[in-house]
Amino acid sequence: MHYGEKIRKIRESKNYKQEYLADKLGISITAYSKMENGETKLTTDKLEKLAEIYGTDVEGILKFDPSTNFNVHHSPKSAIGINAVYHENEKLVDQLQKENTFLKEHITKAEERVTKLLERLFKYEKP
Repeated sequence: MHYGEKIRKIRESKNYKQEYLADKLGISITAYSKMENGETKLTTDKLEKLAEIYGTDVEGILKFDPSTNFNVHHSPKSAIGINAVYHENEKLVDQLQKENTFLKEHITKAEERVTKLLERLFKYEKP
Protein backbone atom coordinates (compact mmCIF):
# COMPACT_ATOMS: atom_id res chain seq x y z
CA MET A 1 0.00 0.00 0.00
CA HIS A 2 1.49 3.36 -1.00
CA TYR A 3 1.50 6.37 1.31
CA GLY A 4 -1.42 7.99 -0.53
CA GLU A 5 -3.70 5.08 0.28
CA LYS A 6 -2.59 5.26 3.91
CA ILE A 7 -3.36 8.96 4.28
CA ARG A 8 -6.72 8.40 2.55
CA LYS A 9 -7.64 5.54 4.91
CA ILE A 10 -6.65 7.60 7.96
CA ARG A 11 -8.59 10.61 6.60
CA GLU A 12 -11.69 8.48 6.06
CA SER A 13 -11.39 6.96 9.53
CA LYS A 14 -11.49 10.45 11.01
CA ASN A 15 -14.37 11.52 8.75
CA TYR A 16 -12.33 14.36 7.29
CA LYS A 17 -13.09 15.61 3.80
CA GLN A 18 -10.37 16.21 1.24
CA GLU A 19 -11.32 19.89 1.23
CA TYR A 20 -10.57 20.14 4.96
CA LEU A 21 -7.11 18.61 4.62
CA ALA A 22 -6.29 20.58 1.49
CA ASP A 23 -7.16 23.78 3.37
CA LYS A 24 -5.07 22.75 6.40
CA LEU A 25 -2.12 21.94 4.13
CA GLY A 26 -2.54 25.14 2.12
CA ILE A 27 -2.97 23.34 -1.19
CA SER A 28 -5.79 22.87 -3.69
CA ILE A 29 -8.23 19.98 -3.47
CA THR A 30 -6.85 18.72 -6.78
CA ALA A 31 -3.30 18.71 -5.41
CA TYR A 32 -4.46 16.89 -2.29
CA SER A 33 -6.39 14.34 -4.37
CA LYS A 34 -3.29 13.68 -6.48
CA MET A 35 -1.32 13.14 -3.28
CA GLU A 36 -3.81 10.49 -2.10
CA ASN A 37 -3.80 8.84 -5.52
CA GLY A 38 -0.01 8.67 -5.53
CA GLU A 39 0.24 10.95 -8.57
CA THR A 40 2.46 13.46 -6.75
CA LYS A 41 5.13 13.02 -4.14
CA LEU A 42 4.42 13.81 -0.52
CA THR A 43 6.94 16.27 0.89
CA THR A 44 8.36 15.85 4.37
CA ASP A 45 6.71 19.11 5.43
CA LYS A 46 3.28 17.94 4.29
CA LEU A 47 3.78 14.54 5.88
CA GLU A 48 4.66 16.20 9.20
CA LYS A 49 1.65 18.51 8.94
CA LEU A 50 -0.65 15.55 8.18
CA ALA A 51 0.72 13.69 11.21
CA GLU A 52 -0.06 16.74 13.34
CA ILE A 53 -3.60 17.01 11.93
CA TYR A 54 -4.19 13.27 12.43
CA GLY A 55 -2.84 13.38 15.98
CA THR A 56 -0.01 10.95 15.34
CA ASP A 57 3.61 11.05 14.25
CA VAL A 58 5.14 10.52 10.82
CA GLU A 59 5.97 6.92 11.68
CA GLY A 60 2.31 6.32 12.56
CA ILE A 61 1.33 7.32 9.03
CA LEU A 62 4.12 5.42 7.28
CA LYS A 63 3.50 2.22 9.25
CA PHE A 64 -0.28 2.51 9.11
CA ASP A 65 -2.00 -0.77 8.26
CA PRO A 66 -5.80 -0.60 7.96
CA SER A 67 -6.15 -4.37 8.37
CA THR A 68 -4.78 -4.16 11.90
CA ASN A 69 -6.12 -0.72 12.78
CA PHE A 70 -9.70 -1.03 11.51
CA ASN A 71 -10.48 -4.73 11.50
CA VAL A 72 -13.47 -4.48 13.83
CA HIS A 73 -15.25 -7.44 12.22
CA HIS A 74 -12.50 -9.83 13.28
CA SER A 75 -11.90 -8.36 16.70
CA PRO A 76 -14.76 -9.06 19.09
CA LYS A 77 -13.20 -6.90 21.80
CA SER A 78 -13.19 -3.88 19.47
CA ALA A 79 -16.76 -4.53 18.42
CA ILE A 80 -17.84 -4.83 22.03
CA GLY A 81 -16.05 -1.57 22.84
CA ILE A 82 -17.75 0.23 19.97
CA ASN A 83 -21.15 -1.16 20.98
CA ALA A 84 -20.60 -0.12 24.60
CA VAL A 85 -19.74 3.44 23.55
CA TYR A 86 -22.77 3.54 21.26
CA HIS A 87 -25.12 2.37 24.02
CA GLU A 88 -23.60 4.80 26.53
CA ASN A 89 -24.19 7.66 24.09
CA GLU A 90 -27.70 6.40 23.43
CA LYS A 91 -28.40 6.43 27.20
CA LEU A 92 -26.96 9.93 27.51
CA VAL A 93 -29.11 11.24 24.66
CA ASP A 94 -32.19 9.65 26.23
CA GLN A 95 -31.37 11.20 29.63
CA LEU A 96 -30.83 14.64 28.07
CA GLN A 97 -34.12 14.42 26.19
CA LYS A 98 -35.96 13.60 29.44
CA GLU A 99 -34.27 16.51 31.23
CA ASN A 100 -35.15 18.81 28.33
CA THR A 101 -38.82 17.77 28.52
CA PHE A 102 -38.81 18.27 32.31
CA LEU A 103 -37.32 21.76 31.97
CA LYS A 104 -39.76 22.77 29.23
CA GLU A 105 -42.68 21.73 31.46
CA HIS A 106 -41.34 23.80 34.36
CA ILE A 107 -40.76 26.82 32.13
CA THR A 108 -44.34 26.57 30.85
CA LYS A 109 -45.70 26.39 34.42
CA ALA A 110 -43.56 29.36 35.48
CA GLU A 111 -44.80 31.40 32.51
CA GLU A 112 -48.41 30.58 33.44
CA ARG A 113 -47.81 31.71 37.05
CA VAL A 114 -46.21 34.95 35.91
CA THR A 115 -49.13 35.60 33.54
CA LYS A 116 -51.66 35.03 36.38
CA LEU A 117 -49.70 37.32 38.70
CA LEU A 118 -49.59 40.06 36.07
CA GLU A 119 -53.33 39.68 35.45
CA ARG A 120 -54.01 40.09 39.20
CA LEU A 121 -51.67 43.04 39.39
CA PHE A 122 -53.43 44.88 36.57
CA LYS A 123 -56.90 44.09 37.98
CA TYR A 124 -56.06 45.83 41.23
CA GLU A 125 -54.53 48.89 39.62
CA LYS A 126 -56.50 52.08 40.06
CA PRO A 127 -57.13 54.03 36.85
